[in-house]
Amino acid sequence: MWKYILFYCATCIFVNHAAPSHSADNRSIEKRGAPYVVKSGQFDFYDAQRACIFAGGKLAEIRTPAEQAAAAALGFEGDLFIGVTDLNVEGVFEYVTGGGITYDNWEYMGSFPDIQDCAMMSKALNYGWMNGNCGQKLDGALCEGVPEPDPEPGVSGDPHMRTFDGRPYSFQGTCWYTLFKDCSSSSAFEVTTEFQPREDSTVEHLRTRTVSFNATVGGEFVVINGLDIEEGSDGPVTKARSIHIQKDDTTATLTFTSKDTTFTLHWSLHKHTLGVSITGSDYRGRLCGLLGDADGDTLNDFLKPDGRVVHDAAEFGESWKVESKKCN
Repeated sequence: MWKYILFYCATCIFVNHAAPSHSADNRSIEKRGAPYVVKSGQFDFYDAQRACIFAGGKLAEIRTPAEQAAAAALGFEGDLFIGVTDLNVEGVFEYVTGGGITYDNWEYMGSFPDIQDCAMMSKALNYGWMNGNCGQKLDGALCEGVPEPDPEPGVSGDPHMRTFDGRPYSFQGTCWYTLFKDCSSSSAFEVTTEFQPREDSTVEHLRTRTVSFNATVGGEFVVINGLDIEEGSDGPVTKARSIHIQKDDTTATLTFTSKDTTFTLHWSLHKHTLGVSITGSDYRGRLCGLLGDADGDTLNDFLKPDGRVVHDAAEFGESWKVESKKCN
């Protein structure tokens, strides 16, 4: 009898014991659509709550058919926890922030209600609801109230900077500067960028913007000036190139990988915007330049080449000027 109950429960509430457990500090957003965000990861109900709160929101509390339709329109895969439980009073479902539910879309009610206290939305049920075990691992959480993500690190406008750790500042440099590089003893790569005065810049009010950048990885280099691309190397190329480029009429995307970390640079000529994203952690705290060291601490982002942390953005920015390169 006991073996039969275990099999039956695992089937009816879709328990996945084989799935790996991940921290609720999983920041990847699989899908976003007003007002909902899917947070991916193998979460139990409590991890799902923490994931939504960490992202600045809460588990979704669906209150109307229109909100149900908006959640279903995300088209997510698998099963997600939502903010509905009967943990306080058996059989009386409430929103996690309090108050009885004003809408439901139940498609399945489990056969063991005393242990199935947390609601979830399931693609297998055409995004209908079912109640399940709060401790089981699902595919993620459906969150609401999650703010739009911060702009990615990089340079935009005239020029507004955002470091890898999220610190915004403005720096009106002219000529070439180190945007970021591998600051280990044997540097594997460096990205520099050129700032030039805007057309509306004056002597009294200098306003500059990004016009070109140069990525050097090992012996290879790529220079993107506007949308003109120059590729080269210090010697003969004997293997597949490390730097990859995609381009259309107004944008270019450049990627390279060092160790197990991939750097992607998104260049928009129209907006003179250069965004940078990183996948991997090999260079956490080992970068330097105008975008900081990527160690998670904004307080030490203004690190000069001599190892001193300063508070003045102009002093910090000028310290990363590439004196050996001439401006166009």
